[in-house]
Amino acid sequence: DDLSLAMDKINLILRSGIKGDPKAVLDAGTCINIADVLDGYQKSNPDLASASQMRTAIKHLKHHVGSIRIDAWTRGDFRKFEKEFLALGYKKTYLSRICAVLRAALNEAEDEDKIGRAPKIPDVCSADDKDAAPLKGRLMTTEEIAQLIDQVYEEHFLNYMMAEINTGSRGITILECDTNEIDWEHRIFELNPAGRVQNKK
Repeated sequence: DDLSLAMDKINLILRSGIKGDPKAVLDAGTCINIADVLDGYQKSNPDLASASQMRTAIKHLKHHVGSIRIDAWTRGDFRKFEKEFLALGYKKTYLSRICAVLRAALNEAEDEDKIGRAPKIPDVCSADDKDAAPLKGRLMTTEEIAQLIDQVYEEHFLNYMMAEINTGSRGITILECDTNEIDWEHRIFELNPAGRVQNKK
């Protein structure tokens, strides 16, 4: 009875790329928006090591694209968001990290059948862009590292500090590893435990 709603549903089916019965896609609804998906992702992942960065990314995303319905999302929406965000003075590498949160949230929503199909979110940074990005901060001098070590009085924290200095890993990675991951003969510290799939980090 509503031509506009009917067109929304047809567009949803076309964008989903579904073959066969579209009932599952239609049942997922056409009115869920990006903000709903981001809120769900934040609630289901409160203990991520990068939770504070995730909250900041979600804040940016909700401000710029939160009101857009999933089934109405277009590449033009993404290009507009990219242009506006970079015009605010942010770097491409930062936008790339924010897009990774959006991608993860959409993929989780699809996996949990909250949406019919996750829209494709392109990566704004090429491998060359990422390699060319400047390092955050500066390298510590040998004297500064020595002063840092001299301030540590507890043995377990000294072990942690030495592992951090020598690997540059995220803190949670060091806390989860143990000496079984060290190849003493070849002096290699395998930071990815046996059985865990290697991620991009």
